[in-house]
Amino acid sequence: WAPPGSDFTPEQHGILQYVEKNRIGLVVADTLSATFGGGNENMQQDMNQYLKWFKTLMGEGVATLIVHHESKGATGTPRGSTVLAGAADTIIRVEPTFAPDGETMHGCTVRCKKQKDGMPFGRLLMRLESYNVDTDRGSSVVLRPRASAETEVEARDMETQNKIMEYVLSHRGASWNSVFSAVKGKRDSVVKV
Repeated sequence: WAPPGSDFTPEQHGILQYVEKNRIGLVVADTLSATFGGGNENMQQDMNQYLKWFKTLMGEGVATLIVHHESKGATGTPRGSTVLAGAADTIIRVEPTFAPDGETMHGCTVRCKKQKDGMPFGRLLMRLESYNVDTDRGSSVVLRPRASAETEVEARDMETQNKIMEYVLSHRGASWNSVFSAVKGKRDSVVKV
């Protein structure tokens, strides 16, 4: 961890060199807490120092993703300094969904909470799927779009979501206006999905 006002650590410089040499397109920090080092995520100056390294990566054309948790009590706000949310281009909230028994997690809802330079995407309904990575290591879990809805509202949202995905996949680079026209929805109804 490099204190505020200092240069990057040798490890951070090593990662920057590796990313540049190998033309890495995405760097994921999973989680902020695990990668924050000796700093205090509640302190503005420490968070700014942490984000400085990610901004350097972004300046090299590398996309960055920081996995972070909400504060206790599910307030919908990230833990720690508000600098993180302020600096983010996009904030995506992932909430678990449960089977009718109320105990078995079977998927999640993905929502765009902030989209700096564009329209936020609508709600995505996802299901958990086990995926065998390696016979010695067992399996991992991946998320896939849900094929069926559990409520009437979900069914309507999924129908719109599927129309949007079909259109976007077959019309790369489509404008938002053409997407709205294609799904025959009002701008607000498509964004709220």
